[in-house]
Amino acid sequence: MTMQTINLTPVAVIPQRGRGRPRIEDSRLFVELTREEQIERWERVRHVLRNLSKHQIEKHFDMSDWLRKTPCGTIGCAAGQCALDPWFNRRGFRAIWSRSEVPDFTIEPDDFFGQDGYRLVFVDRNSMKYFDAVECEWVERKPSAQHRITLRNVNQYLKSLKAQA
Repeated sequence: MTMQTINLTPVAVIPQRGRGRPRIEDSRLFVELTREEQIERWERVRHVLRNLSKHQIEKHFDMSDWLRKTPCGTIGCAAGQCALDPWFNRRGFRAIWSRSEVPDFTIEPDDFFGQDGYRLVFVDRNSMKYFDAVECEWVERKPSAQHRITLRNVNQYLKSLKAQA
């Protein structure tokens, strides 16, 4: 009896749109990537964030919301913005919209971006709010401040990944 090895690398299932399916080049999870590929993935996160226009930052960037459609457009955090980017779509990370205003992701963000980066960048409470000692309450940061802090966290995480290379 011969044993056959089966490749269990997850492949994102993306619904058909238009005349064909988007091409998926690589749908590996973060832990399956080489260090260089992990760095490249996070450099692309930085690229997406750096290339948001002032309008996109002020009106469509919100670290307290993964991704949501509104009458004024789509609003999302850093991971949500990546889910709209073609480079990430080709790697199997995208938003699947059903009838609700909130989508599902084809791959869970913590699996796609790695646990450490996920915690530092996407769920860092300090990027969303700050404590006002005078008023004794948490205050929502402006989108531009959320964006600046998130970009700083991406750079910090990239530095740690590169130090491990």
